[in-house]
Amino acid sequence: MPRLTAAERAALDGLEFDPDEFRARVGTEALPARFGESYYERLLCRPSLTVSGIVGGHTGAGVKSLIPTSATAKADVRLVGQQDPDEVVAAIARFAAAEHPEVTVRKLFGQPPSRTPIDHPYADLVERAVAECVGERPRRVPSLAGTTPDHVFTRQLGVPAVMVPLAPADQNHHGPNEYMRVSYLLRGVRIVARLIELLATAGRDTSPATERGAGVPG
Repeated sequence: MPRLTAAERAALDGLEFDPDEFRARVGTEALPARFGESYYERLLCRPSLTVSGIVGGHTGAGVKSLIPTSATAKADVRLVGQQDPDEVVAAIARFAAAEHPEVTVRKLFGQPPSRTPIDHPYADLVERAVAECVGERPRRVPSLAGTTPDHVFTRQLGVPAVMVPLAPADQNHHGPNEYMRVSYLLRGVRIVARLIELLATAGRDTSPATERGAGVPG
């Protein structure tokens, strides 16, 4: 896992964590001690493994006293740094085999992590485009807690990749009643149009060069 740069650490330290708002949003009554101190670092800059679902035994209509012979679980892993999807899957398979040799681990999809330095010159242009179109300065963070094909740009093409979330903060991302406001979408169109203008006049100097495979989507 790569160490955070001074610019990345400063960006994370500038993010406020409200424990009461967080508890209300996720529907929990208690949080671990000192949970908020490293929340954004763990959310945005560290790898994660999420169990998406588990199926086993009789789940149909009626009652049956059965001892299941098999069960299936599905998980997703978010990568950082130089982690390789195939190597991570192999490590999970070895761990599972050590506990239960009969377990089969199968990879469904994978792509390498990607990162553009938070202080890349193009990030300044993106910040300016957002500020001019929205009327306030956006917050810059090292990465997003998600998976996108940014590696195609940063690793294969060697060009920077910067993401600008457009949806409302309470959009219920990947949850029930997920939504998007049309006004936000149109605002995104204006941001992209303004960014194209700024890029056209900025020249082709992209120094410092994008780090290939240095971390997570930025």
